[in-house]
Amino acid sequence: FQQYSLFGQISKSWLDEKLGLTFGLRTDANNYNERMNNPLDQISGRLALTYALSPRTSLTAGVANYYQLPPMMTLSYRNSGSLDNKDVAEYLQSWHYVTGFKWDTPFNSRFSVEAFLKTYPNYLLSLRDSVSVAHLGADFGVFGNYPVDFSSKGRAYGFEVFYQQRMFKGFYGMLSYTLSWSDYMEKTNPYIPSSGDSRHIVNLVLGKR
Repeated sequence: FQQYSLFGQISKSWLDEKLGLTFGLRTDANNYNERMNNPLDQISGRLALTYALSPRTSLTAGVANYYQLPPMMTLSYRNSGSLDNKDVAEYLQSWHYVTGFKWDTPFNSRFSVEAFLKTYPNYLLSLRDSVSVAHLGADFGVFGNYPVDFSSKGRAYGFEVFYQQRMFKGFYGMLSYTLSWSDYMEKTNPYIPSSGDSRHIVNLVLGKR
């Protein structure tokens, strides 16, 4: 099948470039089925605001929604010679909300703190065992080779602390810590942690040139 997208973005600043705004729109479509063939049904947008408290510090906030194709294994799954998921397949949607604080230090580095919330209103539900695909994980074998519908819902939320050291006396690196929760539900059942609910994530990169 064929797929295509259109996108555009505009940025503007005010108050001697203290206040900045970025707005973007995008649409995706394909001819796999009728549900995903109309580009007006998959219009996503994003709005981001930045306010400079000083030349080195700023506050940020943003909201965006996204559309993504289901896994190719889900689209191509056949049980009796036909594409079992063709009639029900649709783009997966998510909403992202984020706000934070950023500080560019005098030592050629950046420190930031961000809080985020992501919601998934139409996630994949495996009809084979009535479980959200988010609960299956990658250790169950091939991902997506089963009949599905899109009645599962999900959410992820938390915050991240990030430090990036650009080249300084030959050293560079990044350090981040994320505390997050990832929960999904099947139909009217309560939210339970997904297989990707790592809760604590630490990333460290160090280098010297």
